Amino acid sequence: MSLKRLIDVGTVSQLLKKNIINKEGVRILDCSYDESQYGKKPDYKQFEKELYGKFDRILAQPCPSKRLYLSGHIPQAPHVCIDVATYPSQYERYAPYPPDVFQEYMRLVGVDPDEHLILYSRGKFGGMKHCSKMAWLLKAYGHEKLSLIDGGFDEWKKKGHEISKDDVKLKPGSWTAKADNFNKYFIKFEQLEEQHGDRRYIEWTDDLNLLDSRVRGQFEGTVDTGFPPMLLHRKRTSTDAFVLLMKQSATSGGVPPRSARFKTLARRGSADGRWVPEANIFWNGCKIAKVTETSFVGGSCVYVCMCVCVCACVYVCVYVYACMYVCVCLSVCLSVRLSVCLSVCLSVCLSVTSKDFIA
Repeated sequence: MSLKRLIDVGTVSQLLKKNIINKEGVRILDCSYDESQYGKKPDYKQFEKELYGKFDRILAQPCPSKRLYLSGHIPQAPHVCIDVATYPSQYERYAPYPPDVFQEYMRLVGVDPDEHLILYSRGKFGGMKHCSKMAWLLKAYGHEKLSLIDGGFDEWKKKGHEISKDDVKLKPGSWTAKADNFNKYFIKFEQLEEQHGDRRYIEWTDDLNLLDSRVRGQFEGTVDTGFPPMLLHRKRTSTDAFVLLMKQSATSGGVPPRSARFKTLARRGSADGRWVPEANIFWNGCKIAKVTETSFVGGSCVYVCMCVCVCACVYVCVYVYACMYVCVCLSVCLSVRLSVCLSVCLSVCLSVTSKDFIA
């Protein structure tokens, strides 16, 4: 069956009524995620030792996102959780599994090869934030037949369609991830460091669109990411386009028209024909400093200069205010014009402090 990338809730309702879902090569997956789990990154060493790739054990644990799913969902849709589909690495909250590990989870969900998967979630950004992440993961692992429900579960409820609270379980599937496809969509640090002509690949900023899809707080370093605070982002990397697209989605209740999306990207410097390295990069621990070495050194210099300036200002102000206080007292006692005293005193103070500071 051929379906558009973005489908409305009416189309999904008709598929259910025609008994096509889960029977004629079409599956619907609920990707709802409890956002209270943001920032709750498990200990990566303990996870690697006890739970890495052990999906039966992971699924047996209490899951806030699963409770959200059980509170109401589209009929015949099993739940798929980002927390299960990814794992916490040293620096990433949602690191992608190797293809042969990820496919085991998809098989447990009940996905078969060549099926058309309809994904939805709920909440922010037109109810499409988390299902978009899952769709990207599936695409990276080689699954191309994907659709998102415009407006998500919130739109489904708004239109008055049937809601189920069943814990849908499908028989295990035989889906297989494609390793070659995975390597195509996920770029490694070493690839960015490779020499292309007289520059490294990451330095070809005139030919690449480097888009940072993190929230602005992480982009600017105000939200903890596990990296040293100076390592924020690569120069000439933009997060504005993503933020604006999300604002447009939130305002419209769904996805903005194609023409509007392209205009937003164009205003932020994106151009047709440029290759766009995706947001998920396999950073190599200590080498992260190389990627952001310009920002790191520049940031350090700025901080040093700021500290020097602040110290100098404080030093000067202490002298100035002390002399001003003496001046006021003298002017009252001796009936000398305050303005004259202040002028003389300020000149003396600045002269003294500048000499002391230079010395």
